[in-house]
Amino acid sequence: MSLKALPILIFNMGGEMCYILEQRLKAQKVKKERAHRVMNEIVAAIFCSRFLEQLFEPQELPSQPSMRLLFEKLAHSSIMRLGGNSLDKLYDLMTMMFKYQVQSCASPRHLLVITMNHLDGIRQVVYDSPSINGQIDHAYCLLSANYFSMNLTQLYYIRQNLLNFFQGSRVRVCLLLQEKLQREDGRFTVPLKGELPCGFKKPGAIRHYNHIGQLIRQDSFDPGSIYTENVSEEILEKSAKNASRGSDLGQNIFDEMGTRPATHLFSFRKMSRRECMAKEDLQLLQHLVSADDEEEIDDKEQSDENKEKEEGCSKLSDMDSVIKKDDTSKCKSVTNRIRIDATRRSAEAMKLLQSLDISGPNESSTTHSEILLNMVDEIT
Repeated sequence: MSLKALPILIFNMGGEMCYILEQRLKAQKVKKERAHRVMNEIVAAIFCSRFLEQLFEPQELPSQPSMRLLFEKLAHSSIMRLGGNSLDKLYDLMTMMFKYQVQSCASPRHLLVITMNHLDGIRQVVYDSPSINGQIDHAYCLLSANYFSMNLTQLYYIRQNLLNFFQGSRVRVCLLLQEKLQREDGRFTVPLKGELPCGFKKPGAIRHYNHIGQLIRQDSFDPGSIYTENVSEEILEKSAKNASRGSDLGQNIFDEMGTRPATHLFSFRKMSRRECMAKEDLQLLQHLVSADDEEEIDDKEQSDENKEKEEGCSKLSDMDSVIKKDDTSKCKSVTNRIRIDATRRSAEAMKLLQSLDISGPNESSTTHSEILLNMVDEIT
């Protein structure tokens, strides 16, 4: 169990969210001014200094519902509004893509490479905002101070903690199915070909040493897989040279203009609309940022932040009223009623009630996930 996995989770899943939303904004042909404003506001909320300070405190990972609620608040920190169905699809795709990247790590240290690739991709979706780029630089400094000096054991525990968090997530993704990296039941496949981390030699050799440490004999065996040695080192600098950090994991696979050479497990094929026609694939996200009732982008430019907050609160209250109306309509549709006489209480039932301890937990105690959610509310 590691208490430092949350920043890695937030940055990487936040990067995937930015990739998806930017691609859908382009696909829906949203005006550039509003699309740029949406992306800038979301990135600014993710890398807010107060949020980062709370994020880097040692803490356990929150539950899946809490994490989904956190990203819902981050997505709604802009003028964009998404429906519940679209938010579910967005979160599922974010989850599966990062889960695949974590499982595909050739080394625990590759987690840092994936995170840096996501930070590079987030910088590309920020438009003409030096202040937001400064916030991303501050996040890089925090990552460098807290993670770059970790040994493989510490990073291994972070990776295991992330895998445990994603254990129950099994949503089929068209891109992974086409590359035969995922099965129909949502599980990932383990390829027979893989790339070794830098500095590791190919398996298949048995070396025998004497009592003074001299090599006396060497045998070989078939490892059962084909491995390639990676000669390039992981680049963890703020800006990568030649746009390569030693792994493609974490790069924007939804960028139709982006091309990368095939490197087996670390590359993806370019996505096209014609290829993605399965039921539970990326095609479902075409409804994101559309002009229907589920999601919309506010046409009015709101300069006052208080007006945006009031608008979001009114939408939430309208949603609650709709839910209440649905509940009342369901109750009216029930014709057969069962009458229960709750006035009579037997002695045995009273003893059971008195023996029950209904004292709940201390209401004043607040978890880290609740603190993060409250802080996002203050930011938005």
